[in-house]
Amino acid sequence: MPRLSRRRFLTLGLLALIPLVLTGLWRVLAQYIYPSPRPVAPAQIPNVETKPPDARITEIKVYPDAQDGNTANCSASKPDNGKPQPSNAPNAPVAAHNWQRPLGKTGQMVSIFGLGGGGIIARSDREDEAIELITHALDMGVNYIDTAPTYGGATSELHIGKALKNRREEVFLATKTLDRTYDGTMRLLEQSLKNLQTDRVDLYQIHGIRDQEDSISIFKKNGVLEAMQKLKNERVVRYLGITGHRAPGPLLHALEHFPFDCVLMPLNPAEIHFQSFQEKLLPFAVEKELGIIAMKVPAYGRLLRQGGIESMQQALSYVYTLPVSTAIVGLSSLDQLSENVRIAREFTPYPSITMKNLESLAKPYQKEANFYKVQW
Repeated sequence: MPRLSRRRFLTLGLLALIPLVLTGLWRVLAQYIYPSPRPVAPAQIPNVETKPPDARITEIKVYPDAQDGNTANCSASKPDNGKPQPSNAPNAPVAAHNWQRPLGKTGQMVSIFGLGGGGIIARSDREDEAIELITHALDMGVNYIDTAPTYGGATSELHIGKALKNRREEVFLATKTLDRTYDGTMRLLEQSLKNLQTDRVDLYQIHGIRDQEDSISIFKKNGVLEAMQKLKNERVVRYLGITGHRAPGPLLHALEHFPFDCVLMPLNPAEIHFQSFQEKLLPFAVEKELGIIAMKVPAYGRLLRQGGIESMQQALSYVYTLPVSTAIVGLSSLDQLSENVRIAREFTPYPSITMKNLESLAKPYQKEANFYKVQW
């Protein structure tokens, strides 16, 4: 094999480097000729179509499960003749000492029994009794009160305002707006403040979202949500919420498009059988750490009947076993107040078998108990 001269060796080496150099130069030039696409920012308007979670709420737990079948040492508002009773759950809250829960991420602690502004409180012909009821509730440690301008034609707000005149700091106070416009909501809140004799509302809620069109309307320019955000920025209201009792879909849509602090929804053993908020909305609210307020607990008495759900002990304990912050109930007497507060203070979680048993008991008359989803 002939020996390479030094000059020929260098020449061959340089020729071998030419493709590598040209490749590097092409890569540099290609960046300018064919630049890489820039990342596209996600759309600012989220997708309106939503899919509610399918998971059963029994998979979401606030308290440790009671042992299934352990129903000893129960406390009921009346004998239940073998019907499901709450059990003593391991590590459950201490009775009479731990009956408050966090209101979502607000940092507020509220009593699990909340006083609803309906019932006697909304009766214009029973002012003295209404004020006495509210006063007794405060004395018993109830610190969550819910009302609305439509309850009794502002009567509810007026009675609550008189009862709280010198005790405003003891209460987390919630009211609502049924108006969907900016100006109308501002006027309504101004009147609510006068009725309630206060300079602020702790929770201001969009009242009664009925359908998808209604849900979309709250986001319109010069709409209710703009007014509520302004009121929150000015610290006239502290937190924002939304309510509805017809179907979970419209509420879910609104909650996916705006970071509300709280949601008010119906929950009871019959509710799960038709357009269920428990199945389709509650998991989302838990995931977002919202303050979850339950309503329609006894379904205006239509849930309670012989052979079905027979006591407020069962109805309230069922709801308290769910991951709610509080449950609001309208009352007609001091005796009802005492019973409801006692149930809340003595509450221990139901085991899953008891929860399902109560749902089965309510199923035969669920249509009647869910009347508000269709008629209102």
